[in-house]
Amino acid sequence: MINRLLLTSCLVFHCVVGLSQNITGGIRVGTNFANQSFTTNTMSRDTDSKIGVAAGIYLTVMISQKFGVQPEVAYSQMGYNLSSTNPKFENSYNYLSVPILFRYELVKNLSFHVGPQVGILVAATSTAGTSTIDLRNDTEQIDFGGAAGFGLDFGKFNGGVRYYLGFSNLYKVPPAPDFRQKNTAFQIFVGYSLFGKSTKKF
Repeated sequence: MINRLLLTSCLVFHCVVGLSQNITGGIRVGTNFANQSFTTNTMSRDTDSKIGVAAGIYLTVMISQKFGVQPEVAYSQMGYNLSSTNPKFENSYNYLSVPILFRYELVKNLSFHVGPQVGILVAATSTAGTSTIDLRNDTEQIDFGGAAGFGLDFGKFNGGVRYYLGFSNLYKVPPAPDFRQKNTAFQIFVGYSLFGKSTKKF
């Protein structure tokens, strides 16, 4: 019995040590070029993109040399502008975003990421000139969507591009039954690994 326990302990320890050598984590900051789509069954509305900040932490767990999982937590500023109006009209939606991305290494230092993302609403405002309205009571607290993009690794530094497409209707009570308002964003980011041994060399 003791020998079996020792053998099991050694196997578990070996697995943990082996996995830990393929785990890295760090900080990441980027820029969102966010927008929102407004559609019904018969029309769509064009809006201007809004530049925001995306900053947070990430963890990369490589299951094999090619496949891995990359959960992240980030503060992300979304929304849209209407620059053609006078005064200028701006809607801001800020989220605590949690993407769970599946990672595939295409070639050395270049990876493809894709997976679901959940956003928890932190703040929502509508501003026209000097007037600001709180939109949180009218906005769904959870925004669910999908993200996909490419990443580059070079030593402890990394970077990449990503596109986010929201699946959720942001309005709690839409103004019409077929009205849909959804988040979209193109993101550019850079990151720095704080722990873990990188398996890639630039």
